[in-house]
Amino acid sequence: MRKIINEKIIENIKAIAFDFDGTIYNETTFMPNMLATLNSLHDKGYKLYIVTGRNLRSFIQLNLPQNILELFNCVICNDGNTCIYPSTGVINIFAKLEVNDFKEVYRNNKAFADFVIEENCHLYADNEISRTKYSKYSNIKSEYIKVTDISSQEFNSITQIFVFPKQEVDIKTLYTIKYNNALKFDYKGEFIKIIPKETSKAKGLEKVIRNENLSLDKVLAFGDHVTDIPLLSECLLGVAVKNCHQDIINYSNLHLDIEISDFLKIFLNKISQKREYFL
Repeated sequence: MRKIINEKIIENIKAIAFDFDGTIYNETTFMPNMLATLNSLHDKGYKLYIVTGRNLRSFIQLNLPQNILELFNCVICNDGNTCIYPSTGVINIFAKLEVNDFKEVYRNNKAFADFVIEENCHLYADNEISRTKYSKYSNIKSEYIKVTDISSQEFNSITQIFVFPKQEVDIKTLYTIKYNNALKFDYKGEFIKIIPKETSKAKGLEKVIRNENLSLDKVLAFGDHVTDIPLLSECLLGVAVKNCHQDIINYSNLHLDIEISDFLKIFLNKISQKREYFL
């Protein structure tokens, strides 16, 4: 997927989308020199977006300063299924899972698994075990996850389901779970994640920027994980960052061997020089 990057292509880039963890943020802080680079891009007039696999609660819990949040036009969470606009606090949900399907899945599998569900950006666990497991996986404080009798709750806007096999239960036992219009992912044999079928980072970004008269062929995108493959492959230019997951390299136009902030400095410099160059 290599491309010749010339003045015309550079001038077509109007927006830049970043995966968050492992791309511009590392556990507790932004990557070296990243904030200064983001400010430079913002000052140059680029529209900036975060597109993350974190759910909204996990992102909000970071308590990033408002002046940093407002560098971004929008923060897209849940692998593209929810978003929040930092300047207004408005939250959008793009797709939901069928509630009746969840009831059946829960009824048929509660003997083998523990559950956490997300509804309207709130989290519910069916017991302390699932709350602890999900808190560890997501780095969300357990106090934000409510333990409740899931079978008695009336949910109407389920956006994610996490299924943790009980002790001594092989996760493959849960592969037979059937859920209409949904995608299922096995996370390293630890749990199964169920999300709406049409969810992806690229689709979520496309829905957001459409309202700003932009399209993916105007976007430079950065990522580090396999969940970023649609984002990197569908945008104008897709860049796999240094130390990325090996599987995404073939879906990107460029694999960095330098820090992302250093690459973006070169990118900004090339714009000013207007020289043709290769990626």
